[in-house]
Amino acid sequence: MKTEDLKAQGLTEEQINFIMAENGKDVNAVRAKLTTAETERDTYKQQAEDAQKEIQGYKDMDIEGIKQAATNWETKYNTDLQALQTKLDEQQRDFAMKEYIGTYNFTSELVKEAVLAQLKAKDFKLDNGKFLGADDFMAELKTANPTAFAEEDIKKPPTITLPGVKTPPAGKKITMTELMALKNANPDMDITPYL
Repeated sequence: MKTEDLKAQGLTEEQINFIMAENGKDVNAVRAKLTTAETERDTYKQQAEDAQKEIQGYKDMDIEGIKQAATNWETKYNTDLQALQTKLDEQQRDFAMKEYIGTYNFTSELVKEAVLAQLKAKDFKLDNGKFLGADDFMAELKTANPTAFAEEDIKKPPTITLPGVKTPPAGKKITMTELMALKNANPDMDITPYL
């Protein structure tokens, strides 16, 4: 539609401007729909091309090879999981064995390590944190090798005597005033045994 054609029809300038504006709105609406349709077309075209590539990729795949790779990975996972569980069980057993052997007093660290090696060689069953038969084995070992075990003594706190410091005899009660005087005279002294 041209302005000259409308003038030739006898329309005023105002009428022509109105018609041209309305026509412009219609043209812009059609253009917007066209642009949207072209964008959708291009998108669908790209999706179709991508789908074709994907389908061809599936056609080119070695399904048996993929299945075999999945089986190999599953086998490796199960093997690694079993190895990890075995390692954790061994660590738990070793920890429990060292804790058990720590309940005995030995004459030396060498004797302790030798007894630990013998206990491990016996492979006692661990049940609820206890080694079944280990107590009997240790009793036999104590009887057969009494010099390997240190006498079980009750550990008492050491008595510390500082030079030039008068401390009350063990077991004697002292008053808080005497204790504070003793601490003031000997700042490095531990007074907790007298509390």
